[in-house]
Amino acid sequence: MLEILLVDDEPDILEPIRDLLIDRGQRVTTASDGLEAMACFEGRSFDLLISDIRMPRMDGLTLLRRVQRRAPTTKVILTTAYGTIPQAVEAIQHQAVAYFQKPFDVAAFLRAIDRLAQHGEIEMVGSSPAIATVRQHIERVARSSGSVLIEGDTGTGKELVARLIHASSARRDRRLVAVNCAGLPDGLLEAELFGHERGAFTDAVRRREGRFGWADGGTLLLDEIGEMSLVAQAKLLRVLEEGSFEPLGSNDAVRADVRIVCASNRDLAQLVAQGRFRKDLYYRVRVFHLRVPALTERRGDIPLLLEHFCRKLRSGGELPGFSAAAWDALLAHDYPGNVRELRHVVEHALAYAQGEQIELGDLPAELGAGASGSGPTSEAEVAGSPRSLADAVRDFERDYVERAVAQAGSKTRAAEQLGISRKTLWTKIRDN
Repeated sequence: MLEILLVDDEPDILEPIRDLLIDRGQRVTTASDGLEAMACFEGRSFDLLISDIRMPRMDGLTLLRRVQRRAPTTKVILTTAYGTIPQAVEAIQHQAVAYFQKPFDVAAFLRAIDRLAQHGEIEMVGSSPAIATVRQHIERVARSSGSVLIEGDTGTGKELVARLIHASSARRDRRLVAVNCAGLPDGLLEAELFGHERGAFTDAVRRREGRFGWADGGTLLLDEIGEMSLVAQAKLLRVLEEGSFEPLGSNDAVRADVRIVCASNRDLAQLVAQGRFRKDLYYRVRVFHLRVPALTERRGDIPLLLEHFCRKLRSGGELPGFSAAAWDALLAHDYPGNVRELRHVVEHALAYAQGEQIELGDLPAELGAGASGSGPTSEAEVAGSPRSLADAVRDFERDYVERAVAQAGSKTRAAEQLGISRKTLWTKIRDN
């Protein structure tokens, strides 16, 4: 799933493309010109920018150049109704990943989006034993085509685990299609999953392929499957048993080769015991089971995640420093929203920070209120110069590795528990 910023000054073009992308499971923010688009980058990040070239106030090529400076990790696709060869050359020179002339080939456009979604950066950050265990499970599960159930609290990274399983599997060259089962009425969920024919219901003004059809040969992620009604569960079970489905308004069965990966922030076994989830469906989707740990179970990864998000959201330049009070608050917080909350905290801090140092007051109020106020933790901080994030991460990592070695009793066993090689552990001890 991509975070997409779509920019076009013509609503008749903007809205259909937006709907098309949302139908493909992407998250879409829209803007009507380049200046409005740049404002969207304040405190936010996007995986992909899709922009028209000829627009008032700021054209697409100018927007492309500014985005490359402001957010170099954001991929860019340009579209235009007035294409020229020099314009196309300039777009490619400024690292646009694709260039489409209107009216463009919709199938080719969607293939470009799918490639970005499938082959974008997929990274699980952390070296804790808990996250090392998840990596090991992903590697083993990816070898099979059996159904997978991923459970974990909100914000722990269940979708990331699903993407890693798909990217490591034999289906990696086909689509990973996601659908959120929460909040969709039975009829709408059925249409989302299986598609519908024109006229199947009041608003069905055109035929639409469902997520099962899109995922043929690939992987279908059913997010928050625990929110699915018993009626919808029965229909899903039938499809999984028979390997085929009927779009709404059609009597023709359609076959699809799809691997099912389900995610839930609720305990499905408990829902089964309560009669709120079908036992037969539970065993169908739980051939393999992975649990993603809460951030409180992997506190040693917090500094590494902080560094990762700062690099990703800073879009170049030096990493910020942290005052002692800010650093203590970041490490002490319980993060009920888990990794997702930590990312939002970093976005907040970078937006509010003055200069190159993040202070306690730059963090969200709930972190400042829980700060211990323990004061400086290094000679540099006593002198008024905060540690850089890189230094703080290195210090924390050194202490973490040393504690792991002491608890394990040997470097070999510590490396196994941390999910790293013995050589990597030696390197961390030596370099730190």
